This record gives sequence, structure tokens and C-alpha cells, in this order.
Amino acid sequence: MTVYLLDSDALIRAKNEHYGFDLCPGYWNWLDNEHAAGKVFSVRKVYDELLAGQDDLSDWAKQRKPFFLEPNDATRASLAEVSAWANGTQYQPNAVNLFLHKADYFGMAEGHASKMTVVTYEKSAPNSVRNRASSSPVTASALCVETAATGAVASTANSTCRSIPKSLRSSPLAAWL
Repeated sequence: MTVYLLDSDALIRAKNEHYGFDLCPGYWNWLDNEHAAGKVFSVRKVYDELLAGQDDLSDWAKQRKPFFLEPNDATRASLAEVSAWANGTQYQPNAVNLFLHKADYFGMAEGHASKMTVVTYEKSAPNSVRNRASSSPVTASALCVETAATGAVASTANSTCRSIPKSLRSSPLAAWL
């Protein structure tokens, strides 16, 4: 069974673009059901980022704190490994520092430690400007963490949103959900 780990952008863009709480409550119910089945999670640092938004998504997150995993011993070991990788890259020190304080760092470590597939909107950009933080796909590739770039579980989530227009069900977000 594939277990998915959602990054911040996967949740934020779902809310803002195609699966707003009022437009498609079935999507959010689906996330609850998949989480209850042990198939979908996120990390505590994502929770922290969502709370900063002070909106419907932060309210949703507050009611689902167990959805957001706390680091365990295996994750802490992976945090050290991800940090060592980041510090050994050609990225500028300020970009590495930024990466090591964002949810992506914690998500990559959890995905690495728990063998989860990290779901992200980010695209691989290995030749991007080295003064920017690493993208999740580049980090994941370096650490052998599987990612799902907006595409892994589409038919299940879309079946919960049959009342929305077909054009929205075939949106870029639907490609991974």
C-alpha cells in the first residue's frame, strides 16, 4: 500500500484552486477517510505553516492535529541525513538555511524515514539558481524518496466531487488526487 505525505502547497493549492471547502467538501472528507485508513498524512511543520494562514484551512488543520505527524527517532535520523545532503550541495548557505527551516525539509525527512510518497506541486529544477532553496523533487531524488507530482490518486478523490464541473475535476490538482 502506498502511503502519501502531503506538503504545504498540496493542501494550500487544493483549498485555493479546485477543492475549496464550499465547492468540494467531499475532497476534504476523502482526506479524512484516507487518513483514518493510514494512507494520507502530513508533518507537524506543515501544520505550523497552515496555522499561520488564519483561514479555513488553518481551522481545518486545527481540528485534525493527528493528521500531522510529529518527528520520531527515525525521522530525526533522517533530518540529520537530509541536512548533511543539503549542506553538501552547491546551494548558497542562505538557501540551505532557508530550506532547513521550512516544512519541505521535515516532509522529505519523514518521507525518507517512513518510505512515504511525498505529494508536491513542485517541479524538479536541478539546474535552478543555486541561491534558491532546493526543490522537493531534487531533494527527494538525491535521497531516494519517492514523490507524486500532482498525479497519484486522482480517480478516488474525483469521485467525491461529482457535483463540481467536469472541467474542474480534470484540473492539474486532480491529476495527483
